Amino acid sequence: MRRCFLLTNLLILLCQLPCRAQETAGDSVVGSEYTFFMQARGQEITGICMVSQSPDGQTTGTIVNEFGVKAFDFIISKGKVKIINVIKPLDRWYIRKVLKKDFGFAFQHIREGKDISVGKRRITFRENGDIAIDNDRYNIHYVFTPITASNETDQ
Repeated sequence: MRRCFLLTNLLILLCQLPCRAQETAGDSVVGSEYTFFMQARGQEITGICMVSQSPDGQTTGTIVNEFGVKAFDFIISKGKVKIINVIKPLDRWYIRKVLKKDFGFAFQHIREGKDISVGKRRITFRENGDIAIDNDRYNIHYVFTPITASNETDQ
């Protein structure tokens, strides 16, 4: 049941990605899928995060909740982060600003694969494979869990 749910959401997510990368003979796009958890001020968003990285260094991603509703898209290119297609409860300039900085920090350091702390933000790679990002200034916690074939079990 869970596997069917995840596959359905991934299919929906693929149809909603804002940027379509074209592959040529020497180029390839690297994709990653994560279950996503975000907690801020007693509120939670959970779902799936689908990320693709193109050879030119651009990172494109989408956050979709369990019901298939897209929370927001993000594009990271040349150190600049854009947050687009944001759902109404999150569509405030100050929330966008924090999301830009947190996702820029997260995906810059996820590639490095080591724990790091910069200012009030920190990323921790846990033994179980989870990637935890904490923004201590605003008390926001994110957890990215890579989706692998072993995670998808029928229940």
